[in-house]
Amino acid sequence: MKRNQAALPSIRATLLCTVLSANVAMAGNPVVCSSNYYDATCTPHLTRAYQTPTTCSTSPGWTTVTPASWIGSRFSDPQCSYTPPPTCPAGWSEASPATWNGTSWAGPNCQAPAPQDPSASCNASIPSQYVATSSWSQTTDPFLLSTAATYAAANGIPSWTALYGRNYDGPTYSLPCFDRNNYRAACYVNGSTVVGVVIGQASSATGGACNH
Repeated sequence: MKRNQAALPSIRATLLCTVLSANVAMAGNPVVCSSNYYDATCTPHLTRAYQTPTTCSTSPGWTTVTPASWIGSRFSDPQCSYTPPPTCPAGWSEASPATWNGTSWAGPNCQAPAPQDPSASCNASIPSQYVATSSWSQTTDPFLLSTAATYAAANGIPSWTALYGRNYDGPTYSLPCFDRNNYRAACYVNGSTVVGVVIGQASSATGGACNH
């Protein structure tokens, strides 16, 4: 009995060392679901904040075609459209640029170019059988203006195009009671660019009986 009691402290010391060793070994193992130690059994912690819809630019020229809408988990992207500012026609100067009113462009204010001598360009479009009897000049002739306006409308020539006129002699044409060979040409000019030339009879038939 005395021998067994003497051995008892030694056994207790051995057990204590074993427990301490086990604790040290456990302290070195990773903690499951801690940083860098996730597996399929771990439930992620989700945090969602309030979302605001994306909007189109409010810069000049931009409009919203379709705004962003909520699609269950997020906002869809809006559909935006851009319209560039209009510019003045070729050859015209800009007095003030176009302005954006939030939905569309207004302007710009354009100034017509100074009249230029169109003779060389206009002459190139006149057939050779016509011989000029006057010089080109910017015209206010009511008959020519009326005829030219009809031609311009039929050929898509803008109303702001300058109109020049010139008289010609050409092939003889017959009218009641007399023959004529006088013609009048109209030349449409935008700055120094000719956009159309038309030539037609300058005399027309008159009513009533002819004097013989």
